[in-house]
Amino acid sequence: MRPDLAAIAELSREAKVTGIQVFTTETEDSQCDFHVRTFLP
Repeated sequence: MRPDLAAIAELSREAKVTGIQVFTTETEDSQCDFHVRTFLP
């Protein structure tokens, strides 16, 4: 992923949240059920 941190920061201000999290069930480790990325600009 290549997040647009400026856009995330603007969205966070508008929505009055701290940032966003992205979840997927595609993982690199077969023992993991999901992968999470958190973007907090």
